Amino acid sequence: MSDGSPPTSWQPSENQRRVLSVFQGHDYDITVSDACREAVIDRTCYYDWHDNPEFSQWWKDQANHFLGLQLHDVYSKALVSARGGDVKGYLDRKLFLERFDRDYCPKGRQELSGPGGGAIPLQIVMFGTPPEADPDPIDETDPGDAAAGA
Repeated sequence: MSDGSPPTSWQPSENQRRVLSVFQGHDYDITVSDACREAVIDRTCYYDWHDNPEFSQWWKDQANHFLGLQLHDVYSKALVSARGGDVKGYLDRKLFLERFDRDYCPKGRQELSGPGGGAIPLQIVMFGTPPEADPDPIDETDPGDAAAGA
């Protein structure tokens, strides 16, 4: 398994390999019902297979491998678009590259937060004397002001 567990003796059956081949032959652009019909298996059998964690992991690994092999097509479309060609799906290409290209480095974005993940405490410093400020504040260290404040 790809999670670092030791490999098991589980192997996909011929039917399981056949339905995978159908999905990949259609670039995964096929419904489960249609893929099962083409592979000549019952649709409920396909869903039952996914109850087996080893099958599910194998299925995901095969899909990831297949999609990773499509990077050249994604880069080709990106080049056409960069040259001014009308190619739709910019966000799809970006998501695909983020998922499957280990060397892809989108512009970084960093969220800043304060203590405990909350808001950042701000201290506002103003220059000059605000109109409502007392021009002669009481200085409690000055014996004359201390008596006035009492």
